[in-house]
Amino acid sequence: MDNITHTLSGLLIGAALPAEPGDLRALPLKARAAFCAVVTNLPDLDLLFGGGSDPFLALNLHRGITHSFLMAPLWGASIGLLAYLALGRRHRPVELVLLATAAFALHATLDLLTSYGTQVFAPISNQAHALPLLFIFDPLLWALLGAGAVLMWLRSSVTVARGALVAFTGYVALCGAFMLRAEQLAMHEADSRGLARSVLVFPQPLSPTHWKLVVVDDDRYHSAYANVLGLGPRAAPAKDASRLVRVWNAYQPSDALKWTRREQYGADPMMRGFARFAFSREELAEFRRFALLPHLYAVTNRGPDAGCGWFTDLRFEIKGVDNPFTVGMCHGPVAGKLSKSQGWSLETSDAPPAPGR
Repeated sequence: MDNITHTLSGLLIGAALPAEPGDLRALPLKARAAFCAVVTNLPDLDLLFGGGSDPFLALNLHRGITHSFLMAPLWGASIGLLAYLALGRRHRPVELVLLATAAFALHATLDLLTSYGTQVFAPISNQAHALPLLFIFDPLLWALLGAGAVLMWLRSSVTVARGALVAFTGYVALCGAFMLRAEQLAMHEADSRGLARSVLVFPQPLSPTHWKLVVVDDDRYHSAYANVLGLGPRAAPAKDASRLVRVWNAYQPSDALKWTRREQYGADPMMRGFARFAFSREELAEFRRFALLPHLYAVTNRGPDAGCGWFTDLRFEIKGVDNPFTVGMCHGPVAGKLSKSQGWSLETSDAPPAPGR
């Protein structure tokens, strides 16, 4: 989840957990809100760990031990006691520890509600779990939480903070209903094709009614972009339409869905052996760990002695937008960041090739 959502939700949770009335050592309401707003962003400091030359190592380290429900009490105790000392021991340490623990747990909960995956049981397990109800950033959610945070701040009101959190919970529940509808649409497609009912759905940008539907058939993926309320344009946008319009128009009503098939190792039988071997290379170990729906995105520099197989994760594909999680496994003296040896090398690019090249 984006840090705007984390900050706004932190403000509200801090205000919604008030101190005992009349306790002179308690943090004032606004100070509690500000404290939680800061602390709820601290788990993302794991982005500083880095991954060396392999960007997917950093992605696998992200949302790890700092995002764990099991570790939240330890992180909360550490930050709470540091705050207690930094504030001159004027406030109750137990209060600061509880606030910090709540902020860490809130951060992990929000991240769990996206499709990225969060290691909520680290260090016991490094498996990434997800209950994908929310897109990574949601302007409607910003408006909802932002209105509650502003009103809470102006009125110094615990009641407003709690009301905003209740409204947020209702919004998440509504997204859950949309997710169930998306799963129904994907299962209908699986049944109509006689495929096993292995389906995945992912929230999409611009509206909580926008969902990506994926039917998994061994190493094939059938995907479509749906507006689960049955709304949306049926005609393609004009060629000169903005990217925002093109993205919006990608989401079609249930009776006008456009299904696309992707092969994990590509549709070209002549290239599948190359793609399969490239995908199995040790250099792609972290990408294989990261990707939920990996598939061959493009092949470049074809030839007997040189070539790149470009792979991406269908989970993060948005029509009309370049997928940021794309990596190339290259063999031979090809252009880019590779050495001139005949060995295999990992290639990343800010501008990956067009699909199918």
